[in-house]
Amino acid sequence: MGKLKKDYLHLKIDNYLVNYKSMDGAGYTTPKSKMLMRQKLLEASRGYCMYCFIRIKVDTKTFSNLEHSIEKSKNGTKLAMCRMNISITCPVCNTKYKKKYESLRIKSIVNTIEYKDYLAANCNYDSCTSMCPAYMRLRDRYYRGEYGHIILQPYDSVVKECKVDSIGGNPLNIEYDLIDGLFYPDSSIQYTNEERKFIVDHINYFHLNDVGERTNEIYRFCKDMINDYSSRNMKDKYDNYIVPLFIEKTKELTDDKLVMLCEFIYKCGLITGRI
Repeated sequence: MGKLKKDYLHLKIDNYLVNYKSMDGAGYTTPKSKMLMRQKLLEASRGYCMYCFIRIKVDTKTFSNLEHSIEKSKNGTKLAMCRMNISITCPVCNTKYKKKYESLRIKSIVNTIEYKDYLAANCNYDSCTSMCPAYMRLRDRYYRGEYGHIILQPYDSVVKECKVDSIGGNPLNIEYDLIDGLFYPDSSIQYTNEERKFIVDHINYFHLNDVGERTNEIYRFCKDMINDYSSRNMKDKYDNYIVPLFIEKTKELTDDKLVMLCEFIYKCGLITGRI
């Protein structure tokens, strides 16, 4: 493959941002508000799971759960109803992977000053337009727990990144390496050892690199593109967010150069045994 001026082989996965100011009536208090909440979160996630990136919106149907970012305790009505605390995921991430250590994560926050301050903060549930300081402090406390190494989703226009000041303060981002076909911490950031461990723990929580569970959709796209240039116009055909990210990143490439890149990626998949 000829040398390209831009790095097309590492895809940074940005956090999902929600415009809460445009979410009038969306929330978790009534069936109608939940329906609106689901619609808005699907728009923000582009129809993919916020944790494993698999497609959850297929045609007119959705295969998804409204999930509590910070798990609600038995008496945690506020966390249950707070619309800033709701994400959208596939059923596996919500009911299986994120359930692991759930009780320990809840236990790590319920008796903290951050949790008490959050409960005392004034909240309008279905009408909040940004993540309040009390909720963000609780998120930070959650992250510092032994089993809290999860890049919680989503974020808003004010708080756009996951950072933990006590371990370095860098944005905790995931990238997809198209050579290895694996997820890693963002290679453009000089992470501390603690931050790197946090991101790797998140990747492991959701089994993103596990044999039998990691995505192969990029290879399906590359094979299609090699055979038919029009595949770059059919991003909705593929079942993982990695593909539309890749199509968007390579949009300025000619068809011939994109095919060369796809051939290289496909060969890498064969060599590494991903295909």
